[in-house]
Amino acid sequence: MNIAFYAPMKPPTSPRPSGDRTIGRLLMRALAAGGAQVRIASQARTWSGEAVPARLAGFRRIAEAERKRLVAQYGLPSVTFRPDIWFTYHNHYRAPDFLGPAVARDLCIPYVIAEASFAASHALGPWAPWLEHARSGMEAAALIFSFTARDEDGLREIIPSNRLRRIAPFIGEMPPVSRRDGSASGSPVHLVTVAMMRRGAKEKSYRLLADALGRLSRHDWWLDVVGDGEAGAELRELLESRANGRVTFHGQLEEAAVAKILSRGDVFVWPGIEEAFGMAYLEAQAHGLAVAACDTAGVGEVVRDGLGGLLAPDITPTAYAAVIERLVSSESLRGALGQQARRHVMDHHTVEVTARVLEAALSRLST
Repeated sequence: MNIAFYAPMKPPTSPRPSGDRTIGRLLMRALAAGGAQVRIASQARTWSGEAVPARLAGFRRIAEAERKRLVAQYGLPSVTFRPDIWFTYHNHYRAPDFLGPAVARDLCIPYVIAEASFAASHALGPWAPWLEHARSGMEAAALIFSFTARDEDGLREIIPSNRLRRIAPFIGEMPPVSRRDGSASGSPVHLVTVAMMRRGAKEKSYRLLADALGRLSRHDWWLDVVGDGEAGAELRELLESRANGRVTFHGQLEEAAVAKILSRGDVFVWPGIEEAFGMAYLEAQAHGLAVAACDTAGVGEVVRDGLGGLLAPDITPTAYAAVIERLVSSESLRGALGQQARRHVMDHHTVEVTARVLEAALSRLST
């Protein structure tokens, strides 16, 4: 099976780390692990932070040029790769897929999406034409894979249930069990967070984390922070103040360096405000860290309350500080939750598990 892969939000080859880049790369790995030949069809990006009509028109022109190029390329007698399926990752109203449905239609092949969300709240207003393009792609899809129940429920408003499938969020490899079993006697409990320092939801989570830690001054802990961004200077100052200096900022790191920090951790702390699900939670749990998060958005898709982590019922500093305090105060609790977390990721959230689900569904389309 040959699969043309496309990610309009952010190409998997982007030099800038992000959750979208990571998931795009992981999906390509999972498709290949299921026996497919996978190639990136286009690098064209359609993401926009603002609903600018001229930008939308520009993306449409770029997509049309790419469509002509690809259809001509795949039609050459000497072509060595002609797709059997077009697979788009993340068709979103801020990054609609103008390209995939058109190429799939011209080549008479199935069009498939992994991760799509239908935000009916944007059906009116400046984003309406963007949402309409994204919706057209969703309606053209033979199958749509969703990572969360929330996304799938939203899609049921416009897509028949027999064209919807669930796949669990997943990671690339299970790390070796190399981290310490709890903090060494007399040393601080090692807290870790990994997240970009962007405005919006990420900033809200960092501010909530800082306020919660400010309520735990009597406990012995140390925080390692991995991540940077446009709000970095402001958030570092805030965390430094609330943590009374008990924090190390590592900036943006490559995956191997992040893994090394996680391997030394005890508790992964990140509220997860507006998180779709959060790949960092899976990475942390794979290393055997207990998680302290909030029961919000899609966090519950990857963190099970009481079975791998603790979820605060409210998005408040008091509620979040309480779950962190429980884990900081009990080595046995965080150790038990960490072991459960690692086992759950191993059983349900790996490339191998996802490859089997994708291969079974896609093989029916290509026959």
